[in-house]
Amino acid sequence: MSSYPNGVRECWGDYRNEEDLEVPTQALYQHQKKLPNLPVPTLEATCALYLQTVRPLATDAEFAETKKAVLGRSKTPLCATAYKYMFNACRIPHRSADSYRIYDPSLHHHIVVLRNNKYFKVQQSATPLTFLEWTTVLDKIIAIAGGKESAIGVLSSQDRDVWADGRDQLLVDGNEASLKDIESAVVVLCLDDETPVSRTEVARGLWHGNGRNRFYDKTIQLVVYENGKAGILAEHSMLDGMAMSVYADFMLTGLRNGSIDLGDLTTPHGALQLPAITQLPFNITRATLRNIALAEHSFDLLVADHEVHVESFFGYGNGLMKTFKCSPDAYVQMAIQLAARKYWGKDVGTYEASQVRPYLHGRTETTRSCSIASKAFVDAMVSSGPLERVSDKANACRNACASHVQYMKLAAQSKGVDRHFLGLRMLLQPGESAAIFEDPLFARSKYWQISTSHLTHELFDGWGWGEVVADGVGIAYSIKKNSVHFNIACRKTIPLSMSRAFGHLLEESLLEMRHIFEAEMPPQAKL
Repeated sequence: MSSYPNGVRECWGDYRNEEDLEVPTQALYQHQKKLPNLPVPTLEATCALYLQTVRPLATDAEFAETKKAVLGRSKTPLCATAYKYMFNACRIPHRSADSYRIYDPSLHHHIVVLRNNKYFKVQQSATPLTFLEWTTVLDKIIAIAGGKESAIGVLSSQDRDVWADGRDQLLVDGNEASLKDIESAVVVLCLDDETPVSRTEVARGLWHGNGRNRFYDKTIQLVVYENGKAGILAEHSMLDGMAMSVYADFMLTGLRNGSIDLGDLTTPHGALQLPAITQLPFNITRATLRNIALAEHSFDLLVADHEVHVESFFGYGNGLMKTFKCSPDAYVQMAIQLAARKYWGKDVGTYEASQVRPYLHGRTETTRSCSIASKAFVDAMVSSGPLERVSDKANACRNACASHVQYMKLAAQSKGVDRHFLGLRMLLQPGESAAIFEDPLFARSKYWQISTSHLTHELFDGWGWGEVVADGVGIAYSIKKNSVHFNIACRKTIPLSMSRAFGHLLEESLLEMRHIFEAEMPPQAKL
C-alpha cells in the first residue's frame, strides 16, 4: 500500500485515483480486479428507452419535436455522389452521348453573371466576396451591360444533337476560352429584367424563362429578378431534387438564422477592393446567328405549347392530416388520385419519386401511387349509388394511405418494380423478348400520366418540372403545417386549362377528404 503523505490522502471523487488503497490481499477487496467495467449501451438503445420515458409527459406535437432532436434528421448515411456535379461542373453535348465536365474547384473560383444575354466573369480568390462587395459588383454589371445581344445561351435549349453541332461551330469560330469560363464557373447567376409577381409567374420564369438569359447545361443557375424574386434552375441529369434542396436550405436557413458570414457591412462602397469583372467575348458568325434564330424559334414554340399553374391551398396542412391518422404524403397522393378520377373519369398510372440514396449511387425508385386500395377509396368517394357511411370512406382513405406508405417503404429499399424491370429489359439482346414486356397492361401501367414528387421546406415557396407524357401532368407539391402547394405543369389545353382545372379538383378533393374525417368525429359538447 502506498504511504499516506503526512498521514492523509486527499481524494477528489475519482475512484480510479485511489485504487491503490484497495489492497487485493484483504478479504474486503479480493474481487475488485475481477469485476467487469460498467457497460456502455448503444446510443440507439438509450435513445429508444429515453423516448419511452418522456412519451407520457408530452403532447403529440412536443413528442414529434423531441424525436427529431433525439433521432436527428436521418439515421442512415446517404450517397453523396450527386454533390460532386453541383459546382464547377457542366453538361457537355455530344452526338453520341453527353458527358459531364467537372473542373478543379481549387483552381476555379470565378462566378459567371448573365445580364441581357451577356456573360460577365467575376474573378474571386479562394476567400468569398462579402455581401457589400457582391452588391457593388452586381450593380456595376447592370450598369455596364447595355442592351441585349445575340443569345448564345438559347443554343443550349435545343435538341442535344443540334446543340452539339452548334457548340462545335462555336469552337471552330474561336470561342473555346469563353465557353470554358462558363462551364468551369462555380455557378451561373442570371440577372433577369422581368418582374414576376404571382407564384405562377415566378414558377414559369424559373422553369424556362425566355430562353435567352440562361445557359441550360450549367448544373446550377441562380436566377434573380428585377423585383428581388429569386430561385434556382438545376440541370437534372446527374442529380435530383433532394441535393438541390440541401443547397437551398443552406442558403435560406443560414440567412434566416444569421449563420452565414456576410462580411463587413460598414465599409463604404467606394473603399472596397473589387475583383476583376470581364465580359466574355464571343465571335458570332453567320452560321451561329442562323443557329440562334432557329433555337429561339424552337424554344418559343415549345414554351407556347406548355402551361403551368400553382395551386396554393390554405384550408389545412400536415398538422390536421396527422390527426386523421394518415401520412401527410400518402394523404396528398390520395387527393391526387381523387382529382385524377374526376378529371379523366378513370384511374391512370401515377409516379412518385422515392429516394434510394442509402445505397451507393442510388437515386430514385418509383412508388406506384395508383393501387387497389386507392381505387377502393376513390370508388367510395365518387360512387353514385347509395351513400356510403362517412366512416367507411374515412377508413378506405386510411387503408389507401397505409398501402401507399408500405409501397414507399419497399421502394426506399430498392424493392419496387420499375427499376428492376428496367434493368431486365436493358439486358435483352436484339431479337429477344419476354411475354411480360409485350403485355399491353405493362406499358399502360408505366405510362405516367401523373408524375409527382414531394419536397417540403417552410422557407421554399414552390418547385417543379414538366410533364413526362404528352397528355399528362407533372405535379410537384409541398405539404406545410397549414397549407399545401402544388406546381402543375402540362401541355397547353384549349379552350380549358388542364393545369387550372386540375388545381381546382385538388382543392375540391382536399376539402371533401377533410369533411369525411371530421364528420366521423364525435360532436364536441357545447358550453
